[in-house]
Amino acid sequence: MKGVGVWSIDGVYGGTLLAARGNGFVMFWDWELGEIVRRIDVDSVYWSGTSNLVAIAAEDSFYILQFYRDAYDAKVEEGAEIGDEGVEEAFDLVTEVPDARLPMLHYSSVRTAKWIGNCLIYSKTSNRLSYFVGTESYTISPADLYIHIPTMATSSPLSGIPEHLTLASTFDL
Repeated sequence: MKGVGVWSIDGVYGGTLLAARGNGFVMFWDWELGEIVRRIDVDSVYWSGTSNLVAIAAEDSFYILQFYRDAYDAKVEEGAEIGDEGVEEAFDLVTEVPDARLPMLHYSSVRTAKWIGNCLIYSKTSNRLSYFVGTESYTISPADLYIHIPTMATSSPLSGIPEHLTLASTFDL
């Protein structure tokens, strides 16, 4: 597999592409060919299970990208040299959701996130529950609770946990 080199893997993500998080970047590979699709300098990855959308989180904002399989396949078919940075045309920026008011906590201002169809529901380190759909982000509720969004496909409840970590409430999506 190309692009592995010598770096520690801090996280692995499945989705339309295989992704691995290193120190300050994420590397995407094609599942079938094992070729690098793209390296992007971000901290976390949240794939949509139903489309080619991916949310990538950085220190002070996060980005929604669209993966274009046809652009990647065209480069591979023409025999282009695919270096360690991958194919730039494989991803296109849908939108950037800035949050410059927050300092870096953990990996990013996005604490947990889960795609439901083409809607990304996410919680921030500021304990805001928000969602992204289309090209816009909306805050559902600010809270004094730590909001956890489970990422397992079989679990759907959201949990609100106060500072001392006692379960406060759970509701289904």
